[in-house]
Amino acid sequence: MYCKKNTVMNEYDCAVLAKTLIKALIHCHAEGVVHRDIKLENIMFIDEEETDFSSVKLIDFGLSAKFQDLNSRRLSMVAGSPYFTAPEVFEKNYDEACDVWSLGVVLYILLSGEYPYKADDLSELREKLKEKDVDFPLRKWNLASDSVQDLLTKMLDRRPDTRITFEECLEHEWFTCIKNKEIFQTANEDEINEVMESLQNYNSLTILHKEAMSVYVRTLNHSELKKLESIFKALDKDNTGLLSPSELQSALQSLGKKTSASEIKSLISRVDYLGNGKINYSEFLAATIKVKDLLSEDQISTLFENFDVDGTGKITVDNLQEAFAKHGKKLTKKELKEIIEKHDLTHNGALNFKEFKAMMLLNIEF
Repeated sequence: MYCKKNTVMNEYDCAVLAKTLIKALIHCHAEGVVHRDIKLENIMFIDEEETDFSSVKLIDFGLSAKFQDLNSRRLSMVAGSPYFTAPEVFEKNYDEACDVWSLGVVLYILLSGEYPYKADDLSELREKLKEKDVDFPLRKWNLASDSVQDLLTKMLDRRPDTRITFEECLEHEWFTCIKNKEIFQTANEDEINEVMESLQNYNSLTILHKEAMSVYVRTLNHSELKKLESIFKALDKDNTGLLSPSELQSALQSLGKKTSASEIKSLISRVDYLGNGKINYSEFLAATIKVKDLLSEDQISTLFENFDVDGTGKITVDNLQEAFAKHGKKLTKKELKEIIEKHDLTHNGALNFKEFKAMMLLNIEF
């Protein structure tokens, strides 16, 4: 389900939704990606009943751009839906601050049912963006808090150099309503301890297991992941969508576990499939979910088919090469052969379903 133009939210629900989207966009910007087309139609509810406003996804990155130079961080192509587009985008000189403006427009609409800037055509819209600061007509905003109007004023600042950042948004007083109501269910110490032990003990057999787990976690539904998601968010102190060495060390220390920098580095290297020195959400899930509790025979069969690309009932070196290539990973024939040999208990140069299943359950004894 998608956000609708006629949806008017109360401030609490809107704050929950906004915080989720802001955290996602902080992660995008940290990777040098600017969405450039944030609008209601590109916000999708995971919860079909639209009652869990923390369960939303930002979709359609078709107009997104990645900075070629992370130092200059400038873009020039006009992109986006006009009524959600920041003023500086029309001037063809902008950066990631344009996403802050667009989300500000989304929040303005969700709270009032109206666009912050109305115009009959693009020319009139551009003139208003140049000359007029955002306002809050009493007929629509008389019951709104001063804090949300202050936040939106800062998000819809026509000057990008003084516009609030997403990191600053999360520190704004408006979001204290989330903290006060504890919208994100915090796991208890035993549960966090169990997750951290899973991270410390995780030792994927080979890159094939990591790749299969990466595929698997993308098939799980939100209800199955809710607890792990809340723990990941609690650990991700800087809201980047990545767990850094310092964040992991801090979490372990809070649980009374003393770990050296080298031990943290070793932990990350075992979990970090992408090799960027940090743990993203998918990698975190792959290392912490209880596979034997969740992974059914049918799911293992589906995963097997993902690598058995020609449907022969066995996974060969050529099959692996094609399957990995689909996800942008290039391995040499030697590396692929070593993967097969690691799990090929019958020594026939290929993996059958039984061998693949044993590998997925991290148990090579039949």
